[in-house]
Amino acid sequence: MVKLIPSCVIGGFLLYQGIEIIQKSFSNRKNLTKIDLFLALLILLLVALHSFVYGFIVGLLLSFLYSLYSLSRIPLIDKSGDLVDFRSSVIRPYEHDLILRKLGERVKYFRLEGYLFYGTVTQLDSILSSLDFDTIDGVVIDAMKESGFDTSAKISLGRILARHHKKSFKWYFAANTKFSDALKNVLPNDGAHENTPLFYDNLNLALEVIEGQILLSNNISMTSDCLQFLSNEKQKRKFLNYCKKITLNKGESFTCKPTGPQEYYFMYDGECTIEAIGSAGRIVLSRVFTGAFVGEASYYLNDDSRVTMVAQIDSVILDLPLEGIVSMSEADPDLYSLLNKYLIQVLSDYLLHAKKFINLQS
Repeated sequence: MVKLIPSCVIGGFLLYQGIEIIQKSFSNRKNLTKIDLFLALLILLLVALHSFVYGFIVGLLLSFLYSLYSLSRIPLIDKSGDLVDFRSSVIRPYEHDLILRKLGERVKYFRLEGYLFYGTVTQLDSILSSLDFDTIDGVVIDAMKESGFDTSAKISLGRILARHHKKSFKWYFAANTKFSDALKNVLPNDGAHENTPLFYDNLNLALEVIEGQILLSNNISMTSDCLQFLSNEKQKRKFLNYCKKITLNKGESFTCKPTGPQEYYFMYDGECTIEAIGSAGRIVLSRVFTGAFVGEASYYLNDDSRVTMVAQIDSVILDLPLEGIVSMSEADPDLYSLLNKYLIQVLSDYLLHAKKFINLQS
């Protein structure tokens, strides 16, 4: 069929297409890097000195290697820090927060993003190798945003885990099931590494477990006195007179109005979850342990939502309403001053931590 077309027509068509390609390349020359120009000239030279096929094959191979090099230079780590900056959604007693902020720097956090292969994983290896593993207790690898991985990536990660293995050190992975199962398959099967990497299907659960381990390893009870800012029993009895006691059996709930009057909640006993109920259904926002303080800011949601505290075990919540605060300020100014000092200290620390966390995310 091609033989029926005159050679001059075919030659003219190819010449036209070639000139058009050259014109487009010339107009986009500002977007070309020096390496792109070098490859183009090299391919042209090989075609001129050898043959078209030789230049094509060598050019294809060099372009492939250059693509791998370029991909390996794309930042793999999207966010990094430690447990001072990245915390779970659990609301804990204030003194526990202070301990976690002090000891949280011993657990490092890295969030991976993009496609993982040998070239990008070497970035993580380089950063980890610069850490002093004698001064840290664990590393959290957040792979929830990875878009995929190949065999070289999981093998490289397995080697990293084996190289930095020791009994007192833990690896925590937040990843989907596919990523977790693939990494488990390349870990050593000698039993020594069995309990070292821990896998979770979401980051919040991983952080919650780590926080609990830090507290338990320092012999700190998971619960506390929510009225610890008061120095004696007499002050505590007075304070209780201004609060409403809300007693919940396991599974029962207490609904808070996000647009209602100013109220503060103290977890006197038990454990609750804070859940938002709206058009999207029921969403668990947080957990509250005994001794924790929850301000009204935690309930600021959209108008079409309402917040409920659901008891996970038999629980008692102290509800300090606006009228109780007003009565306290008039009848017992010293007690009111202690409360204000505590609230300002707790809320300001929370706000400073939230501001730092938002800056890290931006």
